[in-house]
Amino acid sequence: MPTYGTRGDCAEGGAINECDDPALTPEAACDKMVACGVIARDSNDNGNDYAQCVDEIYSRGNDGTAGFITACIAATGCDELAAGYCFAFGDN
Repeated sequence: MPTYGTRGDCAEGGAINECDDPALTPEAACDKMVACGVIARDSNDNGNDYAQCVDEIYSRGNDGTAGFITACIAATGCDELAAGYCFAFGDN
């Protein structure tokens, strides 16, 4: 059975490790960020955590940017997520 959690099989490698396709929601995307160890589940109001991640994605609006960020996170491996490229989209 695939494992979940920081650097778990389903955080890195997904289909190769027989994991279900991730849901394309801001909550699922931010769960992956937590599972990869990129952000904390709860930073006790210090930012860079699950709640801030979800809020940031929703704040991008309905112009397609939020959907792109969510899909980017779902398709990106843990090491690449740490670089922050998915959230850079639309910041011009």
